[in-house]
Amino acid sequence: MPALLLLGLLLQGGKLTIISSVDRDRIEVGDEITYSAHAVLTSTDPVRATLPAEFDGFQVVGSMTEHTDVSVDAAGTRTYVLEVRLRATQPGDWRLWGVILQQGNDRVVAPAVEVTIHAPERAVAPSAMNSKILGLLQRSIPPSAGDVGVTATTSADTIYVGDQLDVLTTAWFPRELRSRLRRPPTLKPPVLDGVWNLPQTTIPGIVASRKIGNDTYDLFVSHQVVFPLTPGVLAIPAAELEYGVPTGRHYFSDEKHFELRSPTGKIIVLAPPAGGRPAGATAAPVARSVTVEYQLPKPTAHAGELVPVHVAVHGQGNLTLWPAPDLAWPTGARVYTDKVDDKPETHDGRLGGTKTFRFFILADSAGSLILPAIHYPFFDPATNRYREASTESAIIPVLPSEVPLERRDILPLASDRGSPLAMQITDSLGGSIWLLVFLAPAVAVWRAARRRVPPQPARASADPGMALVRFQKFLHEVVPDAAERQRASIVATLRQTGFDRTTAESLACLYDDVRRVRYGPGSSGDRSVSDLAREVAATLRKIPRRVRARVAATGLVASLWILGFQLSAQTLDGASLYQRGAYQAAKERFALAAQEAPTFATNWYNLGAAAYMTHADGEAAAAWIRARELTPRSRIIQSGLIRLRLLHDELRDSTNRLLVTPSELLLLALLAWIVGWAVVALRRRFTATSTTGLGLALMLALSAVALQYWEQRPRGIVVQQLPLRLSPHGLATQISTLNVMSEVPLEQRRSDWLLVRDAFGRRGWVPAGAVAVIHGID
Repeated sequence: MPALLLLGLLLQGGKLTIISSVDRDRIEVGDEITYSAHAVLTSTDPVRATLPAEFDGFQVVGSMTEHTDVSVDAAGTRTYVLEVRLRATQPGDWRLWGVILQQGNDRVVAPAVEVTIHAPERAVAPSAMNSKILGLLQRSIPPSAGDVGVTATTSADTIYVGDQLDVLTTAWFPRELRSRLRRPPTLKPPVLDGVWNLPQTTIPGIVASRKIGNDTYDLFVSHQVVFPLTPGVLAIPAAELEYGVPTGRHYFSDEKHFELRSPTGKIIVLAPPAGGRPAGATAAPVARSVTVEYQLPKPTAHAGELVPVHVAVHGQGNLTLWPAPDLAWPTGARVYTDKVDDKPETHDGRLGGTKTFRFFILADSAGSLILPAIHYPFFDPATNRYREASTESAIIPVLPSEVPLERRDILPLASDRGSPLAMQITDSLGGSIWLLVFLAPAVAVWRAARRRVPPQPARASADPGMALVRFQKFLHEVVPDAAERQRASIVATLRQTGFDRTTAESLACLYDDVRRVRYGPGSSGDRSVSDLAREVAATLRKIPRRVRARVAATGLVASLWILGFQLSAQTLDGASLYQRGAYQAAKERFALAAQEAPTFATNWYNLGAAAYMTHADGEAAAAWIRARELTPRSRIIQSGLIRLRLLHDELRDSTNRLLVTPSELLLLALLAWIVGWAVVALRRRFTATSTTGLGLALMLALSAVALQYWEQRPRGIVVQQLPLRLSPHGLATQISTLNVMSEVPLEQRRSDWLLVRDAFGRRGWVPAGAVAVIHGID
């Protein structure tokens, strides 16, 4: 097509022939087109182009380009091309003309080109059409006739911290002056400090026009939405307007630059009042028309699965500054924080929307999961008082698990044996005793040479608590569920066992007194604990020898005071629940007992057994590993760990440990140390035997310290597969995923999050509920 056009121009003859065109002849306001003027040259003289002062309905936005190197025949005829970029500014039917090309004495005007400009089908920008911005436009003061003006207008003079402040920067231009500009003016809105700035959609082109005197003014606008963050005086700096006016009519003439500044201002920012704040509301955002509601993606759930719970807060304000609601989750519920979603909206110029806080709740068993009522306080600047958005509690029915769990054989429980003997001995020796034994060899030799002092026979009278323990052990041996019976029922059972009425009633009365000591020390009447212990000891001596021997054998194992009796009663309660099949309740009782007596391997084993029966294998592994550290050669504990190792390969490394405890190594070291110094005392010199014994003692002591440090290092078992995150919150970047039932070291705890390290050495954060702790962080 261009070749045919040029051929037609050549056939017309003449020295200078010109034709004009546009790439589009129907456009909308704000669109750009390219105007082209083509001329065929038969002379080599230079060509000079002259543009009109303005194109009606358009604004020149692009530089003029010229090409004169196109040849169409061998005679050397050339084509000259002039291109100009234009932007449509006013709707209507317009004629583009006035472009003049001159070559030597030939001077030709380019033909006119008609272009239709339509008004835009929709508003230029949504923010420019709302009533709030229109109100600010009405407050914008135009300049005097013939001048250029720039102003910065704010929506309020006094505002609360966190409330929305609109800043509208307006630039007024005479149309006659603007048509002479080669490029659009530069409008720089004020830069505010100490505010949260939300970027707004740029408002392109001319927003409005107004007649001032005999001149028509075009209005350019920049809109800002900010939220002050601190109380005080907020300074509004000057806005800047820069433009350049050509000094001549030629397109390539120089420009004179102008720079205008708007007047400065200030805003008073107030803090929400302290009075009237709801009780317990530590953070009340500044917002308007706030509502809160539960959103349950799954109205029902199944036991053992994570239930998504969303809390949606809707209103007007800065969504980013809205805190999460303070929720009192059900006791014992495992809650995990997920991401937070913001859905901004604009209503009549005021920003707001919906902020959704996402949570996951683990439903342990079938039943009803009751979500707490929500109370979300906020300060409403429209009424200058605190208000509260609330919603009622919600209930999620929890159905039995969709996938039935495999039936497991009931594990036997361990009997209450108290702390290991080696640990009792090492714990009973204070630091000064160990220092005396290991650092004062003379004292060790003296103790070895000195005749052993026989134990005191009246330990029971000196230790009234032990007598109560032996009595409790005996009575529970005869009446296993005595804690759940009344006195008459206990007497009847004792009579059936073979006791006479007087002895049975005496034993039942003593048991009631012991229970008073258990639940309320000092409330056993006028008698003291020592008097009660002497009466218990006298009663036990009246018991037949066969029964008394059995009770004594059981009582010698326990080295407990009144607290030990309490824990034994709790363990018995857990055992009763376990035997009835209430494994979840039994697990809670065993967990309490293990927390109060952490050196009792029985409590940890029974806790692991109850967790195993509820298919909480991670918790079972953590409890049994803790129990194995206390009694590493226990067959029942090793049997439980082997069961888990067959089900989970990840536990293979965690279940392989030494069959000796640090306390036992320390006792062996003590024995070797005493023997070594005894040999020195007998031989009165160091021999190979004594040196070997002393060296072995030091090696065993160091091994005990190293093993104690290794076993008590903070670590846990992963019970649920959750992402390992870069920082302790649900929106952090995911680093990796931990394998369920794997052992991970614990490095730090922050609120409900734990800093752990995976198998590849990568450090990250997981919710604390996802890890069953073996040894926690001090």
